[in-house]
Amino acid sequence: MALTTSDELHKQLTVIFGFSGQLDIEVGEIIGIGKLSEHETKRLTRSVLRFLNNYNSMLKDYAGCTLYSIEFELENLGKRNLVSLMPKSMLFIPGSYKDCNTLMLLLAPEMSLVDYSKSRKAVDDLGKLYFEVEEALDRPELEKEQRRKVLKNFAKRFALKLQGNVIKGKWNRKMIGITSGVKEDRYLTVNIQNEVKWNTKEIIPLKSSFSVPKLKMMDNENFDFMKHWLNQSTSVVIAKNTCKLTANLLQLANTGTISDTQKQILIAFLKSFLDYSEQNKKLVSFDKFKKDIEKYYKIFEQNLEAFKVKSTNFIKSGNIKPLGEINSLYLKEFTKEEATSESENCIKNLAKITHNHILTTKYRYHSKDKVRASEFTNPILNIIQNSQLVLKKIKNAVPFYIQHYLFDSFFASLLELLQKEFDLINNKPIKVLSVKYLEKYETYLKNQLEISYSQILATNQKDSYLKFKEIAKNTIEPFINSVNIEIKDLVDFCDIILSDSLEMQPYLKHLKKFQDEIEFLWGFILRSSTFQRFLKEYPGEEIFDPEHFADRFIEFLQKKRLGGLQLEWKNYIFQWINTYKYEFQSKYIKDKEEKIIWPKTKIITSFIEFIGVKVKEETTIQGFLKPLKRYLDDIAMSNIKNKFVLEIFQAYKLSLEIIGQFPDYLRQVFNKAIENRQENLIPQTISAYIGDTPDLDKIISEEIEEKSQFMTSRRSLYSFIIETELKYYSKLIAKPKQIILQNLDNKLFHNKILQHRIEFDTLSENYIKMSIFSNFKDIYPRF
Repeated sequence: MALTTSDELHKQLTVIFGFSGQLDIEVGEIIGIGKLSEHETKRLTRSVLRFLNNYNSMLKDYAGCTLYSIEFELENLGKRNLVSLMPKSMLFIPGSYKDCNTLMLLLAPEMSLVDYSKSRKAVDDLGKLYFEVEEALDRPELEKEQRRKVLKNFAKRFALKLQGNVIKGKWNRKMIGITSGVKEDRYLTVNIQNEVKWNTKEIIPLKSSFSVPKLKMMDNENFDFMKHWLNQSTSVVIAKNTCKLTANLLQLANTGTISDTQKQILIAFLKSFLDYSEQNKKLVSFDKFKKDIEKYYKIFEQNLEAFKVKSTNFIKSGNIKPLGEINSLYLKEFTKEEATSESENCIKNLAKITHNHILTTKYRYHSKDKVRASEFTNPILNIIQNSQLVLKKIKNAVPFYIQHYLFDSFFASLLELLQKEFDLINNKPIKVLSVKYLEKYETYLKNQLEISYSQILATNQKDSYLKFKEIAKNTIEPFINSVNIEIKDLVDFCDIILSDSLEMQPYLKHLKKFQDEIEFLWGFILRSSTFQRFLKEYPGEEIFDPEHFADRFIEFLQKKRLGGLQLEWKNYIFQWINTYKYEFQSKYIKDKEEKIIWPKTKIITSFIEFIGVKVKEETTIQGFLKPLKRYLDDIAMSNIKNKFVLEIFQAYKLSLEIIGQFPDYLRQVFNKAIENRQENLIPQTISAYIGDTPDLDKIISEEIEEKSQFMTSRRSLYSFIIETELKYYSKLIAKPKQIILQNLDNKLFHNKILQHRIEFDTLSENYIKMSIFSNFKDIYPRF
């Protein structure tokens, strides 16, 4: 489909540009399909800046890097909306100059030919200009709001410039020599199992496996490389944070596609429908609600036509006044008499929206001091066209909202039945375990239903119930196979079994922290600010064998990294490091006697692999038996009075047995609850079906923070239509495609910059592959 209008181009090309500098003023601009108020635009750009700062802080700590660029692939899930043009790629570029931070979030039709260095240079150049503007504005006679206004104008100019660069293809790579010329080597591959959290469209990495290609490097070169590489632990942290950033950035970009005017028209429609349907306050079935709202579509079209006629009469009046006065006169024509019917109220609300639209939108007038009534033709036409579009969106959304509402109701009823079933259990530990499974099932089933909301459309309540029943039954087996019971869940189980023994509580509390603290500590000691810093500080003249390496690392951790952390299991990590020392020092000596020399890199990799295996083994519910027994034996042996703690070990073993037998019981309970659940819903008022709707006057005057009060509503037709229809990119899911990171410490490379490039490939629906490359060999000084 060819692009023929600027509006269609904007649907595929959105630019969010933000500044934060020395004056402590954050400004930004959104160029795209949305038409947000200045308040919303400021909030949006502030959020993007905050996400960037958080992500960069993580990179500095874990990888010793900062972000150069990220590209994301955008997949269109809107199967029922095939005619809509959607962007296929999203690019996030941060820039910096002295105390000034800039950023660009770009959604575009294609991005395969974009040269990241060109786009990054363009953002950095604008950062320099912005810094100069800030310096010029740093004058005592200017108030903060005056400075903000000037910077806001520059933000718009710079955002338009960036958009122009994309449209003109100024950042495209040359077709000849399309490669960047940077020589890279792949040094790590990570296969990650993942799931999608469908309500936020966030990819959640779960389990991971690694392969390390062997690089042809000298020992000293390889050792220097390990001072700067991204290891296995760090790569998983980057993957998790990148997936979170991916979902957040698309969500923010999607918010930027909303039109404030369309939101106000939606409120006007819902308010009018409530006035029309709630006069007798009857309780109705959901099927009746569906018929009533479909019937009201025609009535709203009639109201819109009446609004058009009255507005046209004003246009023809020939009035000439200053802009503010004639705008007030226009509104007065609709509000001079008190509305006595739903239709009159609807028309008056449309006039209020038009009045506000004229106030907040920059239209061209012959003279603002002498505005003719006829010059309101375009604003009024804009409201009429937007009203027609909103009505179309409502018609599209209502059947799916009904599906969503019914599934939500059936879901709540099913959980209530399951809870009642578990309440009948007399055995307290079994009851607690059942509730834990129910909590996990609630999350699992809710996620499966989120997938179905846009794919299944039932025609009535009975049909919806049959669809729900089918989905619920089909989730039982996958849920049981996927459920992950953790160590702390089983320790909680032991806590219930031993609840009568108060003296057990301190030890159980300590054991509950094992998994979280060990996994945190493993990631902590492998991050750049710990492990790579240790390697850089290791004296070059000192012996580098497993014994000296382990002793020095423990000393480094105690003095410089872990000393101030109040973690109860940190000494356990030291025990593992000592175990590594004793096991591998004997191997090292044996090989040395046979003239086999261990390079430094072999000691480093063997250490990472050894501790990694320990973490993986002992943080499983079966593997935890080993540290559990060691911990309890140490306590029992320290004092004969403490032998009672050995009961914890028996309770834990009992909980493992119950866990193994529990799935069969769950299958019976879940199947019984699904079969016994009835589809009947209690009739309600129309307003109860629609849910919360903002007050139009307060929204127009920005007296309330809409997001916090209304967008979180569980059942709200208003928020549903905004999230699924008015937000243009709501059918998209973003997947990271390529990240380029720049190393912070480049002293070794003689003013050249070490880069890491991470490629993401989708292997299947539940697996992604990370391939990590570096230009280390290309810039490493050999002479």
